[in-house]
Amino acid sequence: MRNRSMIIAAGILACSSAAAAQVQVRLGPRNFDTAILERAPQPYGVKGWTVGQWARYRISPNVEMPVSISRFRTVSVVGRADGDYWVELLDEMNDGGRPTPVRKLRVPFGPLDGGAACREIALYPDSSVRGITMLRPPATGSEPPFPAGWSAVGKEEVTTRAGKFDATHYRKGSDEIWVASAAGPVGVVRYRSADQDIELVALSGSGAKSLVPDVEGDR
Repeated sequence: MRNRSMIIAAGILACSSAAAAQVQVRLGPRNFDTAILERAPQPYGVKGWTVGQWARYRISPNVEMPVSISRFRTVSVVGRADGDYWVELLDEMNDGGRPTPVRKLRVPFGPLDGGAACREIALYPDSSVRGITMLRPPATGSEPPFPAGWSAVGKEEVTTRAGKFDATHYRKGSDEIWVASAAGPVGVVRYRSADQDIELVALSGSGAKSLVPDVEGDR
């Protein structure tokens, strides 16, 4: 795998069962590269979000392994809050296991990385729930926003397990991406690189329900 940029996030954690808040600094790589799925959806053609819509992606490494290893990410729009949206990110292994917390982000319509500051509620595998305010330093030396640096190949009909999409195909070096307005809330239909494949496998415009209970003050 290519080296991935490190994420630095300082969070003020208030556990629903704890009396005192803690301060944490996280330093480490992503569990797997989901940057393509966390960028602003507008350049992918998505015009807005609707509460209840969701999309599920299969993320597979492009390396030979003795067993099939895939991860899945489900992105669900589960609520509104004073003009912002509550968006949940559920990451799972191919056996349905959940190695990471379910993250519920309060963000405006746009990138899912939360920007400089983001309210987050996380449901951990031990069923504990924590409210977190994520603080990130300003990005330096980051790539220009999509589609800068990408070449438009053209319009193509792409079929995945989620259905058929009239997608726009872009290429940058060995990386390729297909995006479509109908593939909300993220807008990505398929992505291929030397490292991995990402493909939309299911989506719906309604039916998403929150898995993460609110903590006090997050309504």
